[in-house]
Parts: sequence; structure tokens; C-alpha cells
Amino acid sequence: MGTLGGFWPDKPPGSQAVAVSFNQYEPYGPVVESTMRIITWNVWGRYGAWEQRQAGIEEVLAAAGPDVVCLVESWSAPEGSQPEVIAEPGSPGSGSPPAGR
Repeated sequence: MGTLGGFWPDKPPGSQAVAVSFNQYEPYGPVVESTMRIITWNVWGRYGAWEQRQAGIEEVLAAAGPDVVCLVESWSAPEGSQPEVIAEPGSPGSGSPPAGR
């Protein structure tokens, strides 16, 4: 421990530094290793051959098995949206079985 000297002007000369211990795991406990697969994808809305692109998007998502999907420039219409279509149980991109199974 050293003398703070003139390091902090508001401290009197000759003051001593105090050692402080810190346990980064308290109060939370040990670190648990985990994995989360996140996909973020600019899907380009309904421009061009979007039906073919939609099928390809669903295939890739089904193969990757992400925990979280972030779709940028996804489409939305009165009858539904691209995220809803992909999240629909049983769709190739949803990762879940059809409803009722």
C-alpha cells in the first residue's frame, strides 16, 4: 500500500490506500457456459422472385436451427407477415412440429 500523497488533492497528505477485494462471481455463482444461435438476415421484402427466396430462407433456417431470428426488411400485408409465416408451427423455418402434434 502506498501513500496517496498529492494524488487526490482533497485527501490529507500521508493517507494510505486501502486494498479492496472483489469476487466477480458473487453473488451470482460460477459462470455457466451456454450457447445461443442467432441469425440476422436482410430478406429484401417482396421484391423480385420473393416466393422462391422465401422457400430458400425457410430451408436455411430449418437447417441452421437458430434460437433467435432477426429478419430485416421483412414483408407485412393485411393477411399476415413474413415473421408470422416463418414462425408458424410446422413451417420449415419454425423448428417446431405442426400444431396438434
